[in-house]
Amino acid sequence: MKKIAAVLYYVMLWCRPVFMIFSRLIQFFFTAWFLLILVTNLLVDDSPTSWWTIAFSGGLAFGVFMLRERYDQILLRLNPTDNDLILFK
Repeated sequence: MKKIAAVLYYVMLWCRPVFMIFSRLIQFFFTAWFLLILVTNLLVDDSPTSWWTIAFSGGLAFGVFMLRERYDQILLRLNPTDNDLILFK
């Protein structure tokens, strides 16, 4: 089990910079989409978007944010070495 965790750790550590960039872009897109739909729905009397769509887009933005935050915690738990690990954002 330790060898699988070590392999997963090094793969995740190698992919971390790319993951952080793409997840930030996806989070920005979903947040902008959420705010645009919310403002449009509040300002327009007969808006075609439902509140479920607004809640779903906000939930996706928050979900991507939480995934980015948990990614580092997963890396810290999978660390196979006894060295301290410092991850900068």
